[in-house]
Amino acid sequence: MIPYKLIVVSLEGALLDDNLNISRVNRNAILTLKKNDIGIAITSSRPVPTIYEMLQNFGLVSYIDFIIGMNGGVVYDAHSDTREFYHLLSGKAATKAMHFFSDLGAYFYVQMGKTRYISKSTYRTRKHAQKFGETEVETSLTEFLKHYDVNKLMLYCEPNNMPRVLERAKHYYDDECVGSMADLNLFEFMNPRVNKGYAFDRICKKYKIDLKETIAIGNASSDIRLLKMAGIGVCLSDGTDDVKAVADVVYPFNGDEDAFAKYINDLIQENEDD
Repeated sequence: MIPYKLIVVSLEGALLDDNLNISRVNRNAILTLKKNDIGIAITSSRPVPTIYEMLQNFGLVSYIDFIIGMNGGVVYDAHSDTREFYHLLSGKAATKAMHFFSDLGAYFYVQMGKTRYISKSTYRTRKHAQKFGETEVETSLTEFLKHYDVNKLMLYCEPNNMPRVLERAKHYYDDECVGSMADLNLFEFMNPRVNKGYAFDRICKKYKIDLKETIAIGNASSDIRLLKMAGIGVCLSDGTDDVKAVADVVYPFNGDEDAFAKYINDLIQENEDD
């Protein structure tokens, strides 16, 4: 018997491959966990509707207990079929961040569900949105943010422009907003109180799950709080150094090598041997 009640795993870092597919062996590993009555939480920087549709397309949505979207800003609870939102970024703080980075040739967008409201829609930004099954609406974000608080503000740029964004970020300070690189062409701004660990803790408290009975699997800086909180924190081989530093286990495989499935199989074998 596996002595864990909940496993939380990064969608981008551990389940999806470079083509945004979940391999057959990773899907089978999810089914194996459910057969062993172990809960599964999927965490991602994407909005919950986007993640839900991805899982639905792979025939997995009925096996997932929780979706932690927007890096911890939203939690979908499959048991109650409800969403809970945490610590929105104020429109005022988002506007301030947008103006600070506005001269770098980048575009800004915010998401409401599967719709991106973007400062300027281009062929490349539309292709990027379509990659995740999302749509774009070009709008004046300055006006938009006068009326809405948001989960996060996204900066989209070409990868060769990201060094300029990162250099500018060294001089950006705001108690109400923090920024970090999310991908080679994405930089995100969020309320500093938002993190995956906070959302994970809320789930565990609601369902009276001891954190010692949980496992977290990830590879990015946004996973650090999760790995530190869980009973076992697992960093994959392609994880950043800061994640490896806090992990209980640095697993010798990455997402493209079906690390999730291999780890689950090892976990089951280990407990069968015991």
